[in-house]
Formats: sequence, structure tokens, C-alpha cells
Amino acid sequence: MPKIASAMPLELLNQVGFNKKKRDKFMKNVASGMKIQDASDDASGYQISERMRVQLRSLEQATRNTQNGSSLLKVASGGIQTVVENLKTMKELALRSSNGIYTDSDRLAMEKEFKSCQDSIDTTAETTTFNSKLLLDGTYRNQDLRAVDAVVAPKIIKGSIGAANAGEYTISQDGIYEVDAGFTGTIKIDATNVQLKGSTSSNLANINIECEQEGMNLSLSNVFITNDSSHKNNILKFTGIGNSLTISGTCGFQYNALSNNASLNIGQELEITNHGSLTVKNLGLGFGAAIGTNSNQTAKRLTIVGGTLNAGSYSSGAAIGAGSGGGVDTINLLNVKIDEVATNGASAAIGCGVGTSKFSNITLSGCSGKVDTLVFKGDFGQNEAGTGFLGRTSVFDSSVLFNSKMMDTTILNPLKLQTGVRADGQMSTYMNQLDCDSLGVDVLSVTTDQKAKIAMKRLDSSLDYALHESTRIGAYIDRLDYTEANNTTEYENVTNSESTIRDADMAKEMVSYTKYQVLSQASQTMLAQANQQRSSILTLLQ
Repeated sequence: MPKIASAMPLELLNQVGFNKKKRDKFMKNVASGMKIQDASDDASGYQISERMRVQLRSLEQATRNTQNGSSLLKVASGGIQTVVENLKTMKELALRSSNGIYTDSDRLAMEKEFKSCQDSIDTTAETTTFNSKLLLDGTYRNQDLRAVDAVVAPKIIKGSIGAANAGEYTISQDGIYEVDAGFTGTIKIDATNVQLKGSTSSNLANINIECEQEGMNLSLSNVFITNDSSHKNNILKFTGIGNSLTISGTCGFQYNALSNNASLNIGQELEITNHGSLTVKNLGLGFGAAIGTNSNQTAKRLTIVGGTLNAGSYSSGAAIGAGSGGGVDTINLLNVKIDEVATNGASAAIGCGVGTSKFSNITLSGCSGKVDTLVFKGDFGQNEAGTGFLGRTSVFDSSVLFNSKMMDTTILNPLKLQTGVRADGQMSTYMNQLDCDSLGVDVLSVTTDQKAKIAMKRLDSSLDYALHESTRIGAYIDRLDYTEANNTTEYENVTNSESTIRDADMAKEMVSYTKYQVLSQASQTMLAQANQQRSSILTLLQ
């Protein structure tokens, strides 16, 4: 039987298919510009390339996030600059009003502009927004408090107050006065910068100290006064706004009278700087606070900074805050070691007294120690009568011992900007509240020479506070600029790496395409030639 079959045409057919497949692959690479179309082209290269593509898309979004975050912070920075400009104007008006050449009518005109600046600051704090987010209302605060106004202690020794002065003694000049144990009665202070030093022999008794002027700077050194039930006035009483109390050594007040009065009456505003230990008790079963207000008296602000604090109330008033029916708008404790703050009634340890309609905004920052029956918003403690827990706000950033149980009260609420491609690539930003109350300028006025002097001192610390916020926001913006630049550089380098893995070398791909195009044509020609040779056998049968 004749053998006419041959393997050559089959081999040529396989070669034609191989060359065509290669030609089509390189043609596809040239057309798409990529040498890896799917995992079948290069399994490991495809996986690496896809992971890089995920990184690239993440970097693109992170860069957009950074740009949006920078825009938000620039809006906040603009709002802060508006506040700073208003504070500058207020400082200028206070300086002008303190000049003796102006009449009361002139100062009333200045007061109108002064109040307009205050309104502008509040409006700025209430309306500075980005994408419906309020930026300067304290939502993203970090518990920074405005610095306590600087106080220069008196250095001139004026004399001593002893038994021979019993009854009523008036201090009309700035200076240092020593109070002997034999003195009983009332010390009226009609000066602005006075230091009282206690006797080293024994504690003082049955003494009332009355500060007659606003803007009083009073320093106490080792003054501890205990009053019996016959002395029903405040042991220490301040008047109006802009007052400061500096504590050195061991100081305290113990009030034992049944009355409506607080042991330490803060007036409208008091800032206590404690370099030692302060103990204040109201044990009279009355209606005033220990540190704060009389019954039915309202005040704007109480700030206590540093030192060891022990405050207690056996009355219907708070240990720190308002007397019965009264109120203190803002209570700030900064870096205070709390030995004990307690009440044995229905009032709050820190906050409001019984029957009050005023609620306190309370901030504890860097504090530690023991607080008993502390009621801020109804979250801690059980007493609700008279505490006015509804509607109040409170901020903590320390671990405080509540009712003998340690509780972590760290509540920070930063605005977090996602600037990286990882879950932990967030930047926490803080923007403190910048309304008049937070700046401490809500109670200021320039209607008199004395009020203008108080305003000047307060505005210096308020400007420092606002400028500190401006600096913080500026630093955030700089950081975002660096982050954006870093993301852009990373994007460029990852793009180059991904391109090296996945993108086609067009010259090389065209050479390969041309090669297999020629081979494909040649193999087809050879296949046709082979088939022609096989068909020639038929000529033998003719």
C-alpha cells in the first residue's frame, strides 16, 4: 500500500498557529501600550502591578484629602485673623479710654465700638464653617485655656495689722501687709495690688476681707481664717471683673455661719493661681457656695490653676461654683491636684447649687485627685436635685477619682484628616473656641478709666491666646503642604515602578510584532508549498 502521508504539513500548520498567536499578542501590546494584559501574561508581575495601582489610587485620594484639609484650615485661619484684628481694635480703644483727656461722653462712644468688636468676635466664632462644620465653636477643642492674666506681686512692705487695729482696717495703698493673730474685724482693700501675709504664730479668726475695686490683684501667703457663727459676711469677697488671687504656702477659709453667703465670693470673675495649698469650707448649713457665689448671685467665670485644692460645702451651695439659686457660667480647673472636693447635700461638688436655673460650662484639664458626688451632665453621681445637669457642657482630659473610683475622663475630639493611605495615616487637628467668653473679653468695658485698665491687661492675654491658635493652625497647614508634596513624590515614583512592570516598550514590541508578522507569512507560504508537493502525487494517476 503506497504511503503518501507526511508530518511536515502538520508541523508547518502548528508553526503557523504559533506565529499568528505571537503576532496577535504583540499587536495587542502595541495597540494597548501594555505588555501585561492579565495574569496569564505574567502572574507575579500582574499581582505586583495591581497592588501598585491600588496604592496609586489611594495616593490620589490622600492628596485630594490633604488639599481639602488645607482649605478647611485656611478658612479657620481666616476666622482667627478676624478675631485677632478685633482684639487689636479693642486694645487700642482700651488704651485710648484710659487717657484722662476724655469725657464720659467720649468713653460711651468708645464703648459702642468696643461692644461692636465683641459682637464681631462672637459672630465669627458662630459662623466660621467649612462644609457645614463649625470650626471655632469649640467642637474640636483640646482643652487649652486662656492664660491667667500676669500679676506682679507688690514688693513694698507697708506695715502690719494687729489687735490695735481691730474693728475695721482700710488698705488704700498697694503693698505687703502682715495680719497678726490678734486682729479681728473687717479688712477693706481699696487698692489694686496687695499681699496679705499671715502670722506664723497661729491661725487667724473672725476676719472678713472685702476687695472694694474691680481688677483686684490679691496675694495671700499662709493666711488661714476660721470664722464662727457671729461673722456671717463672706470671709473673702471680690467685686466685679478682672480679679486675681495668688496663693502661696498654706491658705484657707472655714465658714461656720448659717447664712446666704459663700466662704470665698468670686464677684463676677476670679482667677486663682495656686502655688501652694488652698482649703475652703462652708460648714454653716446655709445657702452659699464654698468657692463661688452667694445664694441667688450669678457670676461669669471662675478659673483655678495649679496647687492642691480642698473644697467642701455643707450648705445648699456647690463646693466650687454657685450658691443656691445662683449660677457661674464657666468654671475652669487647670493642673489642679484635688485633695477633695465634696458636698453632703443635693448640690454639685463642682457646678450648681440647689434650685438653680443657671448651668455651668465646666473644664477640668490636667487635674487629678478626688471629687465626691460630681454631677456635670448627669453622667456621674446620682444627685440631680438642684444641680441643673441638663444643658451644661463639660470637658475633661485627666483621670479623676470620682466617688472613690478611678475613671478615665479623657475626652478629646479632634478633627481628623485622612492624609495617608493607611488606616493610621490620620492627622489630628484641634481648634479651640474663640468666642468672647473663651477669650475672657465678654465682661470687659471701657466706660471708665479703671475698667479700661482691666481691659488692657485682659486683652494682652487674650491676644496671646488667639495668636497661639493662629500659630497652631498655620503649623497644621505647613504640615499638610509637606504631606501633599510627599504624597506627590511617592505617586510619581510608584507610577514609574508600575510602568516599568506593566507598560510596553513600544520599539521592542514593534520589532517583535514585525518579526512574527514575517514568520507568520513565511510559515503560511511554506505550508502552501508543502500542500502543493503532496498534491503532485496525483499526476502519477493520470
